[in-house]
Amino acid sequence: MFMNKAQSSTEFLIIVAISMALLVPASIIFINYVQSSTSQVSANQINVLGTEIMNKAEEMYLVGENSWTTIEISFPSVFANASVNSNSDLVFNYETQSGVSQLVYFSQRFNISDGGDCATSCDLNLTPGINRIRIQYDEGMINIVKT
Repeated sequence: MFMNKAQSSTEFLIIVAISMALLVPASIIFINYVQSSTSQVSANQINVLGTEIMNKAEEMYLVGENSWTTIEISFPSVFANASVNSNSDLVFNYETQSGVSQLVYFSQRFNISDGGDCATSCDLNLTPGINRIRIQYDEGMINIVKT
């Protein structure tokens, strides 16, 4: 009688141990997948916003001198900052699991600035969350200014 109960208890413990051995790694794999998916979604969201800004800048360039528009965009929480390099490159920095990554948008038709001189580099003062941005074509330059 005692051996039968001990055997049942041992079999139960073995089943629980095997279940835990399968469940813990599966949970870890799932958590890593969710984190990488979230990171990819944020990067894609930032890419869409950068493309939208560049499309609006191109539109203002084509409309002509003294044209402007204001757009409202919402950057995800992983967004770090935005800058303009060499009056032609719009650069977005954002956080990933492996460090800081960049998305760069090149302008071949027009120069970009923050309203000042961006010959080397200037910060656009954009932050995670909602930002209102004025995009204006003035004196041969696309100015991107947070309002």
